[in-house]
Amino acid sequence: MPRNTRLFIAPTYWLACAMNWGAARFALDNGGVVGQGVSSLEGYLLIPFRNLVIWTLAATVIGMILGGITLAVRKKSAAPQAT
Repeated sequence: MPRNTRLFIAPTYWLACAMNWGAARFALDNGGVVGQGVSSLEGYLLIPFRNLVIWTLAATVIGMILGGITLAVRKKSAAPQAT
């Protein structure tokens, strides 16, 4: 998801936290920011920051794996053919 899209979605989750919206996608057990015992600090900063770190690390690891596979395949296909 592009960064711009995340910036558009973040205010929706902040409103969900502020207004205690009951939709399932905002529920704490689904990775959202609404639930029993969720403080404003958690809803506005800690949970979104945790999600940012998790997604950044996961994207980096997956990118490294896919990049390594791509380089290995290209190197193998670009190897000179013995005649």
